[in-house]
Amino acid sequence: SNFFKEQDPFHLVIIFFIIFFGTAIFFSIPTFYDYKKYNQQIEKTINNEFKVYIHNLENISFRFVPSPHLLIKKADLKINESEQNLVSELENLKVFISITDLYKRDIFKIKRAEVKKANIYINNASLKNFIYNLKKNIINNFILKKSNIFFKNEKKEVLFINKVLSMKYFYDDNELKNVLHSDNEIFNVPYSIQIQNDNNKKILYTNLSVNPFRLRVQNKHNYNNEIKIGVSQFYYNNIKSIASYKGNKKFFEFNYSDKSEKPNFKYEGKINLKPFFSTFKGNINKLNLSYLIGQNTLFIELLKTEILNSKNIEFQSTLKSNTIQNYQNFKNIIFNSNIKEGLIDFDNSKLEWIENVDFKIKDSLVFVKNGELTLDGKLQINIKDINQIYKFLLTPKIYRKQIKKIDLNFTYNFDQKSADLKDIK
Repeated sequence: SNFFKEQDPFHLVIIFFIIFFGTAIFFSIPTFYDYKKYNQQIEKTINNEFKVYIHNLENISFRFVPSPHLLIKKADLKINESEQNLVSELENLKVFISITDLYKRDIFKIKRAEVKKANIYINNASLKNFIYNLKKNIINNFILKKSNIFFKNEKKEVLFINKVLSMKYFYDDNELKNVLHSDNEIFNVPYSIQIQNDNNKKILYTNLSVNPFRLRVQNKHNYNNEIKIGVSQFYYNNIKSIASYKGNKKFFEFNYSDKSEKPNFKYEGKINLKPFFSTFKGNINKLNLSYLIGQNTLFIELLKTEILNSKNIEFQSTLKSNTIQNYQNFKNIIFNSNIKEGLIDFDNSKLEWIENVDFKIKDSLVFVKNGELTLDGKLQINIKDINQIYKFLLTPKIYRKQIKKIDLNFTYNFDQKSADLKDIK
C-alpha cells in the first residue's frame, strides 16, 4: 500500500496499461497462429491422451471463452486406427488447454475435451475397442452432451439409438480408476449408468438406474482369470434380488434368486456357446401367468418375432411353481419350452387341479400365422378321483359318469385369447 501512495498518479496509469495490454497481448498471440502447421502434433496429443484415432482436423482456431481452448471445426474419429468405418464426423470439438503450453508448440497438456450434438456410430469392432480402452488405458477427461449413439449390426443396420444427454469419461487419480458416468435416454426411457474400472484388481463396477421403472442394478465383474465371475444386485420397488454368474468364450452360467435362504424364486441356467446350447431351470412359489404368456409380454413378443426359430438355436427350459397366482386350485405346475431345429414346443408341460386331475401337453408346436401367435397340441387329462370332481362342481348324481382319462386336440391363439378344442375322447 505504501508503494502506491509514493507513486505519481501518472506512473500508476502507465503501470496499469502495461499490465492490461501485456495480458491482452499474451492471450491474443495464439489467435494468430497458423494451426495447420501443428495439426499433426495436435492429433498425436489427442490420440495419446484419449486413446482414440482422430484425424483430418480442419479449421482449428483459438477461443478464450469459457476458458482457453482450441476449437476444431471438423475431425474424423475412430476408436482404433484399424477400424474400417468412421465412428463419427465430429464438429466443433473443443480441446481445453493451458495457454502457456501453446507457447511450447511441440508439447502441450490437454485438460479436457468436449463435444456436443454428435452422431456416433458404434458396431461390434468399435464397441470391443471402447471396452478395451475402458479396461486397459488411462483416459483423459472427455465430455459428451446432447448426442446420439447409433448401434449397428454387421449389415450396417441400426439396431437402436441411445440418446446421450450428458456423459463424462475420465481417470480418477484418487481411486486409480477409469470412470464413465452418463445420463441417457433409450426408447423414450431415461436412465443413468456409471462404470468404474479398477485395472489393478481387474474389477469392473457398474451402476444402472432406470427411475421410471424404479429399477437399480449394481454389478461387480472380476475379469482377472480366464473364467470371469460376477455378482449383480437388483433393486425393484425396494425389493432386492441377487444374481451370480461365471463364464468365458465357451460358456455362461448364472444363478438368480431373491434371497439365499428359502427364496420365493430361484433361477439357474447355462449357455454353451460352442456349440450353442442353452438350458434354463426355475422355481417359484406363485406363477403369474400374465408375466409369462400375457398379451404383449416379452416372452410372447419374442416368440412372435420368429427370431428363435433359427436352426442354430437349441434351448431347453423348465419352470416349476407351487401354484398359480389368483388360481389357487392349480398346483405343481411344470412349464417346459423347447427349441430345436427351428421348432418350438411346450411338450411335457404339466399341472394339477384340486389334487385330483393331471393335465399334460404333448406333441405341441408354437408358430405364427397371419401375424398371430398360435399353440397347437394334444392335451392329456388323467383323473384320479372323479367323485371329488363332481362334488367340487356340484354335479347331480344322475349325470355322474366314471371317467379316468380324456384326450383331446387343441389350438390356442395368444392374441385373441381363444381356444378351440376338438377330437375329444
